Amino acid sequence: MKVELLIIILSLLYISTYQNENITLNITELTDESFSNYTKQYEFTLLFFHSKNCIPCRKAMSSLRRANYYLQSLNPPRAIALIDIESNSTKDIQSRFPNQPLPYLYLYSSKMDKVLPYSGLLTTRSIITYVLKNTGKNVNSLT
Repeated sequence: MKVELLIIILSLLYISTYQNENITLNITELTDESFSNYTKQYEFTLLFFHSKNCIPCRKAMSSLRRANYYLQSLNPPRAIALIDIESNSTKDIQSRFPNQPLPYLYLYSSKMDKVLPYSGLLTTRSIITYVLKNTGKNVNSLT
């Protein structure tokens, strides 16, 4: 419990030292071609549907990057991936998931073919808590 809380704190401190969001904190942008291979690497992937012109989407990116950094450090790792709804290369992915007002997220498991919508706050803590709660990880260590 204390170890996981320490990992979160250290992750957030590490991330906060970088002004350039592209340094090792990138979240993979998926296309129709890369979707299957990428999601098979992880038991669970949180899919973030966004638009480059969506202000709430852009505001959520720093929280998503911090959450992704933490989720990738778990055993087994979980991931966050981006789906640009304006891209012609994501039409097949978009057809598999119901559209909602932007930004919207789905927790996806390729192994169980399971999809859960996310409707919580777009904060690092809320995102991590949601993923852990729905992937069988003990969330009490976050409190």
